[in-house]
Amino acid sequence: MPRLRVDGAATPPLPVYLVIGQSNAVGAGANISDLSTAWKAPQPNTQVFYANAWPKLAPGVVQPDYFGPEISFGKRISPYGKIGIIKGSVNATNLAVDWSPTRAGSLYFKMLDMIQTAKVTKPIKIAGIVWMQGESDAKDAAMAKNYGANLVAFIQAWRRDLADQSIPFAACRVNPPHGEFPYAADVRAGEEGVTLPG
Repeated sequence: MPRLRVDGAATPPLPVYLVIGQSNAVGAGANISDLSTAWKAPQPNTQVFYANAWPKLAPGVVQPDYFGPEISFGKRISPYGKIGIIKGSVNATNLAVDWSPTRAGSLYFKMLDMIQTAKVTKPIKIAGIVWMQGESDAKDAAMAKNYGANLVAFIQAWRRDLADQSIPFAACRVNPPHGEFPYAADVRAGEEGVTLPG
């Protein structure tokens, strides 16, 4: 049942974006000390779900030393209205296994659980998903070759389990092949080959 405001009207759900993936989503190496004062300030229109609460988004709220793409994303999107962010990112994780929507206990299911926990605290609606991941799969030839198919299945699983086939999904392109990521070109091809709408 929708929550009611004091005037009796239903409280509209907060549009919430997921920011998920591996190290680039975590923000590893992006030090808060490098930011200007303006970028360190809490964002008035953006909340982030953390420790069962919705504090204003600022560097250091979710991670004490680092910040990820949620900071610039919030600044870009929030001028259009109040938004929320749920961040779930883990260093060195792959799509093939760690985030697989077909593997019980994967990070995919942990994120679904987090969303359900967040829904207990306030009315929310998932408005979009930002996916920054791929380097871990780019270390393995088979994972890289199957990245496109795995990404399609991943997107379809989110839309199915969140009961919304129109959820926008932004897959940020993985870094070019180098050093420990020799199969990044295959991952990139997989990303770019996804033809699902939205």
